[in-house]
Amino acid sequence: MDLNLAELIASFITPVVILVLVVWAKGIASNHEKRISLNERIIQKRVEIYESIGQDLNDIYAFLDQVDYWKEFTPVEIIQKKRTADKIIHVNQPYWSDFMLKNMMSLCLHASRHGQVLV
Repeated sequence: MDLNLAELIASFITPVVILVLVVWAKGIASNHEKRISLNERIIQKRVEIYESIGQDLNDIYAFLDQVDYWKEFTPVEIIQKKRTADKIIHVNQPYWSDFMLKNMMSLCLHASRHGQVLV
């Protein structure tokens, strides 16, 4: 009788354990898919933000490094471009890492290659 009871318990527990494992694995897969989807949306938003400020950032770089078409800009225009880029970046702050927020404009803010503060 004990053998029949053990077989009955085993035959009942096995499908329950399998069901629990399947539900658990499905939950993990669902969370992973949600995380991937969220990361894709964040990356897409970062691309959109960069597209809106990319030209200004390039103009700032060209001016500070005195390359390409840098003579086309006045310091006042570069300051305005930097303020515009800063505003867009800070309005969209949740999309950026702390490292990016602290370091992105540090070269533009503090020094040119000659060590002079320009902006």
